[in-house]
Amino acid sequence: MATANGSMSPEELASLADLVAHLEGKKPLPGALSTRLQSIELRGLGTTVEERVRAIAKTLHRPLARELAYKAAYAIRVADLESNPDEEDLADLLIEALDLDDVAGDLENEVNEALMTA
Repeated sequence: MATANGSMSPEELASLADLVAHLEGKKPLPGALSTRLQSIELRGLGTTVEERVRAIAKTLHRPLARELAYKAAYAIRVADLESNPDEEDLADLLIEALDLDDVAGDLENEVNEALMTA
C-alpha cells in the first residue's frame, strides 16, 4: 500500500516502520525497509501488483489473518492523511482478493478508532 502510487510518503514510511517494529519487536534500520520491499518483489509472486496481491491473499486461509492484513494495509494507506486513485484501486483489490466485502468498512472503522486514540 505504501508504494501504490509509485512513491512512499514519509508518513507511510514511518507507519510501515512502526508495523515492522510491532511485528518484529524492534524498529528496522535505515534503508532496511527498501531492501525488504525489493526482496518481496523478487520472490516471483508475480510481475504485477495485482498478481502479487492475489498470490499472497491465497496464503491467508484464516479470516483473522485476512482481516489483519487489510487493517495493516489500511493503516499505512491513511498514514499520510491523503488518498490517491492508485491507493483506492489497491484497497478495492485487497478487499476483493481477501474476500472482505462484508467487513471492510468495519475494519477501517476499527483502524480509524485505534489511530485516534494512539
